[in-house]
Amino acid sequence: MDPNAETPKPTYLPASASLEFSADAEFDDPLVSYEAKGYTLDYAGTEDWYGRRAFKLFVTRRHVTGYYLLVDAETYFIVGKKSVRDLGFGREIPIETRYDDFRPVAGIIMPHRVVVTSEDKPLHETRMRHVRPNAPVPPNAFAMPGR
Repeated sequence: MDPNAETPKPTYLPASASLEFSADAEFDDPLVSYEAKGYTLDYAGTEDWYGRRAFKLFVTRRHVTGYYLLVDAETYFIVGKKSVRDLGFGREIPIETRYDDFRPVAGIIMPHRVVVTSEDKPLHETRMRHVRPNAPVPPNAFAMPGR
């Protein structure tokens, strides 16, 4: 739903946005079984990422625009993502996603803070106080509302 709409109502995403959304929603990152999932990874050097050295990987997948994944050179945690969002009408904006506050959840180290910015302006921040692994999901949890 578009939260900025005068009367929010459920709508389907356009095809291009749908592909990008589904790629972002994957539980495993692109480093896990990347070839089997259709990803290509290209090493793009190192970069200073918020005061830490990070390996920069260019990630591409069929039907989805490529992006850079930043992997901490010491911990090997994925600490960032740099992408470009198409706003339509030929307008694109750079998007940076930063992952931090890593803590163990059921034996897996996960970020508990996600900060998304564009051109150094904050877009949104998500902080997780608690993560419940393998929580039961009702069968209709992802059905279009009102159907």
